[in-house]
Amino acid sequence: MNPYESGLTSVMTCTADMIESLPTTIESVLGQSHPHWELLVLDDGSTDGTWEYLKEIQDNRVRIFRFEKRQGLTAARNFLLARCRGEFLSIADADDCLASTKIERHAEILRSCARVGMVWGRSLIQKKNGEESDSWTLLPP
Repeated sequence: MNPYESGLTSVMTCTADMIESLPTTIESVLGQSHPHWELLVLDDGSTDGTWEYLKEIQDNRVRIFRFEKRQGLTAARNFLLARCRGEFLSIADADDCLASTKIERHAEILRSCARVGMVWGRSLIQKKNGEESDSWTLLPP
């Protein structure tokens, strides 16, 4: 029997003092067109109210974890990876905003071609020369 849930995408988000951008990341996962996902969020020793924010999320597809003392991104990702239940895996950094169809489109590609092991998409950036911008720039493929 497959230990991973078929069709489920596990989305991993590791955060450390990113309360300014983390809500946008989480809202972008909550707003996915594909409903079959789980979001695992690890607070890596934040001191900015991140843990309090995470405890307020009311969605049973979101599982939260916390390291009291910062352990770093590699330890955080390994911790979450061991707890993923999905057939597919996606990483959403704490300053990302996922397109609403990202999980759906990536799962379609992975299902349709057994030889494909990883899907990566083009990115939009909102900062230009280190400053905030109202416009988004599509990075080249």
